[in-house]
Amino acid sequence: IVDFRCVSEDYFRAMGIPLRQGRLFNQADRDRGVTLVSALTAERFWPGQNPIGKRFYLGVTLLEVIGVAGDVRGNGLQKAPGPTVYIPYWQRDRPDMSLILRTAMDPASIASAVRGEIRKLDAELPVPRFQTMQQIVSAAVAQRRFQLTLVLVFAGVAYRIRLRNGAAKWGSGWRSEPRRPVFSSW
Repeated sequence: IVDFRCVSEDYFRAMGIPLRQGRLFNQADRDRGVTLVSALTAERFWPGQNPIGKRFYLGVTLLEVIGVAGDVRGNGLQKAPGPTVYIPYWQRDRPDMSLILRTAMDPASIASAVRGEIRKLDAELPVPRFQTMQQIVSAAVAQRRFQLTLVLVFAGVAYRIRLRNGAAKWGSGWRSEPRRPVFSSW
């Protein structure tokens, strides 16, 4: 299974995904069927070969590989990176696009300005809530964090019960043993 992502030419820089080989999308590619693939995709489909210039069909569209990007965990932090194909957003219609911004400023401080710019472009375009990458990662690990906390709490309770019961048993055990008769030889 290969993950397909429709992205802009700035996606890789914004997400910190390194370019391993070849080049990124540019305006000259608008009339061509081009793609970038992850290193895992390149190794899976063209093992030991240079994937740059290789072609494959996505549906009825012939795509040419122009670059190889680093592998990323795109489908959850617990899953290993999988093969990914990156397609320029202008080659595919996608109703579920996201806007990704990298900023050195506090993201909350620019949210209203970004919303205003989006409304200038299209007043009817819905603007979803803003999330920082830290919030996205935190939400992704929230269930795992809760489960681990629950396990630790139960382990702590079990340990305390064990200590308490063990101490009570040890303390009363030597007193509750039946007395042995002492025989004398006289």
